[in-house]
Amino acid sequence: MAIDLESVDRALAVARWAPSAHNTQPWAVEYGGDGRITVRADPARALPHSDPLQRDLRLSLGAFVEALKIALAAEGQRFEPGPAEGAFAVLTHRGSMAPEPEPVSLLRQRQTSRLAYSPRPLEPAALEALSEAARRHGLTLHLAAEGTPERERWSKWLFAASRESWLDARATAELKRWVRFDPEGARTPEDGLSTHCLGLSTGEAAALVVAMRPGLWRAAGKVMVAPALAAALAKEEVAAAQRAPCFGVLSCASGEAGEQGAALLRVWLEATRLRLALHPLSVLLDRRGWELGKALGCSPRQLVLAFRLGRSVPPPRSGRREVQSFATRAG
Repeated sequence: MAIDLESVDRALAVARWAPSAHNTQPWAVEYGGDGRITVRADPARALPHSDPLQRDLRLSLGAFVEALKIALAAEGQRFEPGPAEGAFAVLTHRGSMAPEPEPVSLLRQRQTSRLAYSPRPLEPAALEALSEAARRHGLTLHLAAEGTPERERWSKWLFAASRESWLDARATAELKRWVRFDPEGARTPEDGLSTHCLGLSTGEAAALVVAMRPGLWRAAGKVMVAPALAAALAKEEVAAAQRAPCFGVLSCASGEAGEQGAALLRVWLEATRLRLALHPLSVLLDRRGWELGKALGCSPRQLVLAFRLGRSVPPPRSGRREVQSFATRAG
């Protein structure tokens, strides 16, 4: 069924704001006048060491496809998934519909906040609304409030996971590839982790970039300084999580967590509607998934996302690639 390609162009310009690990934006899109949109993974934007099971990759792609469906619905275009034919997803045009503007408005607002969170406790009604949104989309929300035993255990696991990651030369090199030095927010990189969006000062940003140099880490290891540096960096990550009102985990009842990208995006949009800030802590699942899964009574493969939750001032917005850099339009 023929479609208005300009409406797809506009939808892609909105869908590109979907979340992705390290802001890699690992999607490649093909579309044309035949009414089909094909979404594939871009192997050049994968994280082979940090994400060996491709959980984050599939979550990112699933969130992007859901964001695209939301943006197309706002254009009054109904698309439904069909046989993937070797791609991640293929959406097929099924006609027009009444435009749905509200979800796409939330999609435009959705952000990751890596800033400091207010320690003020969150309202029970907001937490219940977020939990209900998770249930509605097939996920379970686990929250560890401040001062609970769960919070202390999760924080210890996060410290151990983060410390291990900083001591892992391959993980550090992979992270370095995606960090963009932009302390003043003037360069506006189109992908990756901007040091401005990370909330780092110029000095802190420079120190981080230097710290990730392989030669420095090798030298630090030889004089036994690396473990202390890794512990200090891990301690900072844990401190940020501990200052947040809630530490959260989303899990799925069955299947693979990596297939839950659409559900994850919908829950994140509900958090946006509730004006809640969210910051993923993927390293906890990557390196302490067995302990966390056992504590929650599920398989590590059922863990979708770990995150800190609270309220923050509006954070800087991470950059996004232009549509023509990831989408190929035929005809």
